[in-house]
Amino acid sequence: VTVSVLYWSAMRPALTIATALLVFAAVARAQSPPAPSDHCEQFATCADCVANYLCGWCSTPVIYQGNITGKNCAGYNKNGKDPFQCNGVYSIEECQEGYECDLDNFQCKIAGKGNGKTLQECEANCTNEGQVYLCNHTDLKCHEVPRGTPGSASYSVCEASCAHPSAHPSPPTPHSPAPPAAVYACNGTTGKCELSQPGKGSSLQVCEEQCHKSSNQTLYYCNSIEHKCVVAPKGFPGEDKAECEKMCLPHPNPGPPPMFEGTWRGVQINNGYKVGEFDFFCDQTSVVFVDVQSATTIKGTPYNVQNGESADLWIKVTAGPGAGQTIKVIGQDDGRGPETKFLLAAFSAAGGATPDSITSAMSSSSGDTVYFFSACVGTPECHFTMPNSLLRRRGSRLLDHVRRHHQHHKRGTDSDVQHFADARAEHALGETDPCAAYAANCSYCLAHPFCGWCSSDVTYKDGKKGTQCAGFATSPNATNPFICEGRYSTLACTAGWTCNEQTFQCVQNATPGNGFPQKECEEVCRPTPSPTPQQQQYVCNITTKQCYKCEEKHCPGSMPEGACAAACVKPHKGPSTIVIGMWRGIEIQRGYPLVEIDYVFNQSSLTAYRNGELDFEASVTSFGGDEMIFDVTSGNGAGSKFSAEYTVANQGSGMVEAMTIAMSAADGPIPDSYSGPMQTKGQKELVMTKCQDSPCKFAPPSQP
Repeated sequence: VTVSVLYWSAMRPALTIATALLVFAAVARAQSPPAPSDHCEQFATCADCVANYLCGWCSTPVIYQGNITGKNCAGYNKNGKDPFQCNGVYSIEECQEGYECDLDNFQCKIAGKGNGKTLQECEANCTNEGQVYLCNHTDLKCHEVPRGTPGSASYSVCEASCAHPSAHPSPPTPHSPAPPAAVYACNGTTGKCELSQPGKGSSLQVCEEQCHKSSNQTLYYCNSIEHKCVVAPKGFPGEDKAECEKMCLPHPNPGPPPMFEGTWRGVQINNGYKVGEFDFFCDQTSVVFVDVQSATTIKGTPYNVQNGESADLWIKVTAGPGAGQTIKVIGQDDGRGPETKFLLAAFSAAGGATPDSITSAMSSSSGDTVYFFSACVGTPECHFTMPNSLLRRRGSRLLDHVRRHHQHHKRGTDSDVQHFADARAEHALGETDPCAAYAANCSYCLAHPFCGWCSSDVTYKDGKKGTQCAGFATSPNATNPFICEGRYSTLACTAGWTCNEQTFQCVQNATPGNGFPQKECEEVCRPTPSPTPQQQQYVCNITTKQCYKCEEKHCPGSMPEGACAAACVKPHKGPSTIVIGMWRGIEIQRGYPLVEIDYVFNQSSLTAYRNGELDFEASVTSFGGDEMIFDVTSGNGAGSKFSAEYTVANQGSGMVEAMTIAMSAADGPIPDSYSGPMQTKGQKELVMTKCQDSPCKFAPPSQP
């Protein structure tokens, strides 16, 4: 550009320097990036932002091409314009609360959902170093000025004067102050507004809107939290009860209450329950409920309705039994175990009223049903999916899908594409993020519409880890909410940091877009402790109460010497007291079957059922309070021994208890963790529930 201007000036002397500079500026403007026109920037709050298709909220203002600072809400345009980079936390799922500096006391306070910085960032900058501010009465903003500037004050004082300025400038006047504005009060007898004393009334307009002639009629107003009409205090505006009740109905809002979101599996527990597994999936836009035993599926759209201090789930049924009607659900968080969290949920019949409580729904005559559900809590070995054959086919077809895109776009290596296709195929069941197929590298990811690259693997709403390539579904009715806690970009593939496992130092990653932020890298870049050597196993002789060394390849019920010595002090025949009773539940290990499992413990033995059919019987030996050995005497596996570790939640509280059981393979040692059986062939893990208070009652299946 400079050469062109100089050449033109030399050839045409009449051209002035000023003209040349104007030409230069015009050319520079023509070559600078256009101002972004991100359709998401119109949404000023986090809640409005994440509620809109193709939009996400960044905890700091985003940066567009050309180093242009944007707003917090940024997303994808269908024409591919306006790529951006978020240097904070980018989320299309939820609005997390950040912190901001309180300039009155220079302490960090909650800034509200979607606002502020991390507590660490806030505290690093929230200091009082003697700054003073002065109000600019033109733009009504406070600007920092040198100490001693006339009219300067602390930020809070300055802000107050800027928000409510007096006339400026305001020269002194000898005139008397203006009389106070007239105020009015309602005369309940006449129903008219009359002049009142200063400070004891309101403006005429406000008074007339609320002033009614007194009568003996009782008036009501709507309590919007409880959705009930209550008597209005004397002198307050209101309506007759019938009119109030027409307006005081619950108003459903799109999306479910957070406690219901995820993939849940469980059993029905209301009186007269149906045997079999029931699965339930809920996200921001869809609900799927499956009765596995009868192969019945209900699909619908979720809504939330405020009910006192909690929120209920309403499902507008779009397909399956009850289509066109609404199912109303109340829920209760019921704790968690090593691998899963628990939920008690009461469902109304389609078109029925909201259950008054979970307890009342247990014995309801209006078609209410109650379920004990479990969902994975985010451990890598736990993964639930819905029993849908169409979704199952996605995993086997994903590799072909990726290869077709690879051949078309010619991006990434064959090994890259193969590696990521294999990784995603295992977890494709139930996912809706199309960008996961393009995770071969950053450039390949950004080449696809609606996709962005995270410097670390994203986390989806169900807690499951994804890949570094994540974005929006191609349809507003599909959803794949995620959080990128690293650096998220649709703009460019910048270098991150990777741990050198030889020196345990963080170095910049040579592959653009890969790696972690430097701080995160340094937190994890440490030597890995040496693996724990395989421990010698011991077996307890319950007659002598002595432990002896396991000299065989497999010793049923074996454990490390210390654990054996502790358990062998009080071994006894039969299960522990807390276990006795009937437990109903599901298996949760990888490749789990879609069946209900029932365990009935008496004083000495176990009887097991599978979907109501007898499975096996076994004698029980207990060690301490959390280990058992099942010696199978009849049925499946007769002659084998199975070792188990277990833990019970909610003991002595609530209507039901929950137990997680980790079981060995046949004739195997007692599991030393709950994660091993989740992913080890031949082992299994169960989550089960037992009644501990009325009106809950389970009965063993009747056998011919």
